[in-house]
Amino acid sequence: QECLFGMVCGVTEKFGGAIVECGVFPEQPAKMFDAASVPRPLSSLYPKLEPRARIYAALTEVVGALSSRSFRQQDSDSPMSISMGLIDSGFEASTVHEFLGRTQFKALWKASKGRSIGPAGKPMNEYRREPGDQVGWNWRIDARTTARGRFVSFDTLPWKSAVADALLAPPGSASAFYLPGSELRDNPLLISHLLSEYRTETMAVLSGRRVQEWRLRPDCKENHFWDCLVGCAVAASVSGLQWSAASAAGESVADGPRKPKLSMSARQAAKREAAKREAANGRN
Repeated sequence: QECLFGMVCGVTEKFGGAIVECGVFPEQPAKMFDAASVPRPLSSLYPKLEPRARIYAALTEVVGALSSRSFRQQDSDSPMSISMGLIDSGFEASTVHEFLGRTQFKALWKASKGRSIGPAGKPMNEYRREPGDQVGWNWRIDARTTARGRFVSFDTLPWKSAVADALLAPPGSASAFYLPGSELRDNPLLISHLLSEYRTETMAVLSGRRVQEWRLRPDCKENHFWDCLVGCAVAASVSGLQWSAASAAGESVADGPRKPKLSMSARQAAKREAAKREAANGRN
């Protein structure tokens, strides 16, 4: 309610990548703090606005700045821009959807909401797909929704495990995910949030389904940057990138052979040849 946590990640076609930057809005004078008691809260930045209006104003400023920025790859002069952004709608969902309905950058951003599906639940990948639904690996955008607007729904448990495995992958692996190098020691809050949860494998008695469940450590209160990192991975998947075991193993996964495109004249000639063959077969 008093600050926004955000993160930008770069993701490769093999679903490896890195944290480009992360931060808190408003910018804070302290390196360690709790979201409930930030030194510089939104209420001090927008003292004449009520809480929901503050969040709307903050989203306007942050999303506008990120959507208009260019990022540069290491050892490359090619600028890159954000291709997909998610905004967690688990808190003040109506404000998030209203903002997304009005912003000029609506084509780049979607509302999202994560949920933990335990071993007794039905895996999201097995949900029925209705006409108009957009479906990916453990995420979906339902065409029919009772919410204010469509949003990305995803199962947090497999996504957290996938991101953790990418962080733990050996450097140089195709699908390895990297932290921001020497800057990491200057961001103890990021370290704290990335280490805020642990996983345990549980199994449903009746179905035998096994799931890695994630829980906050007893000595940790918040996990916002960890959630942001998982959200970035989901956003990459929604934008069209897919993890592949073959590509992660280092193989070049090429598309199947494509049929050459024919010009209009070539198609007409092919039709005439087909008609001649049919006529010949008829005479025979």
